Amino acid sequence: MTWATPRGNRKELVLLGDSLIEYYDWQARFPDHRVVNLGLAGDTVQGLKARLPLIRQQAARPGWFCVMIGTNNVAMEDYGFPPDYETIVAWLANRILACLSMSPVCCP
Repeated sequence: MTWATPRGNRKELVLLGDSLIEYYDWQARFPDHRVVNLGLAGDTVQGLKARLPLIRQQAARPGWFCVMIGTNNVAMEDYGFPPDYETIVAWLANRILACLSMSPVCCP
């Protein structure tokens, strides 16, 4: 996991990913936080990367991002996604705040 210090609203947690994010009740898991669940079933790393501008609008200044994506890429035998994943993590870390990456990708 990769951690960075939150600079936004420390009580807001934005979750990004595929169905593993979308279909879980994260608000119940983190009752002391405002949870914004932006998971999308079937999403890939490339799909999440394409959604970044919209995500920026939906989550103006969260304290934390959690990124869990890539399962569908692996299921489709698409193993070339790490550069796009690194781009996502860097984009989030540079513009916002704090980033938790489930994959072994470092924040800049």
